[in-house]
Amino acid sequence: MGIGATGTVLASSQQDSDRTRSFEAAGPDLPRGTHRMIWSIETDQPYLALTFDDGPDPDFTPRVLEILQKYKIQATFPVMGFNVEKNPALLDATLKAGHEIANHTWTHQRLSLQDDKVTKEQLHRCHDIIRNYSDTPLRFFRAPRGEVSGSCIRYAQEIGYTSLLWSVTRGPGKETNPRHVASYMSKTVRPGSIVLLHDGIGAGTFNRQANFARELHEKRSVEVKALPEFIERTLESGMEFITVSKLADIGK
Repeated sequence: MGIGATGTVLASSQQDSDRTRSFEAAGPDLPRGTHRMIWSIETDQPYLALTFDDGPDPDFTPRVLEILQKYKIQATFPVMGFNVEKNPALLDATLKAGHEIANHTWTHQRLSLQDDKVTKEQLHRCHDIIRNYSDTPLRFFRAPRGEVSGSCIRYAQEIGYTSLLWSVTRGPGKETNPRHVASYMSKTVRPGSIVLLHDGIGAGTFNRQANFARELHEKRSVEVKALPEFIERTLESGMEFITVSKLADIGK
């Protein structure tokens, strides 16, 4: 299995120092060298994976599912446990459509800023609520913002997750033209890519009238509007979309 070339970039040396201490704080009981983090998959076959974070959300998940059904595509949905509890019918619809589910924490906390107790609760509570509604295998955990810590890696390892990141995004966050977003992504993807999109608004879920939540809603709307053209461009290039699990299984 290959590891892609892109990842989270720390903004300063202070952040780098904080992150190093966080990993060291995980303690000697962390199994070194056994936990995997995936940005992309090394493969010479024409497959890539779509992922949708932050749902299930009544504003976005039904629209995303409808588009994927139209093109007969299966994707991977890292879900927020809080949203699963509030919208179990949407989780059921996602699973019945053949999509894969992954853990995206309980309430979208920035785990790089949390202590052991909060981190453990965020991962385990999301895992447990998904298990309440489905016995589907859970292979992947995606940290909000892609920010991980030593505690985060420890608890993901304990549950049995592989940490899932991404190699392609929707591009510049201020872009409001769906065609430009679709064009950016279609020019960026390649075999083995893992594409980060959203079917929810993360922390904005808890105060949908806040300015940042409204901004996230607009960004997500642009992503959803860009999705059909992006899919069509990618399919025309000869590539196909599959779940992250299937992509990982065919990777080198």
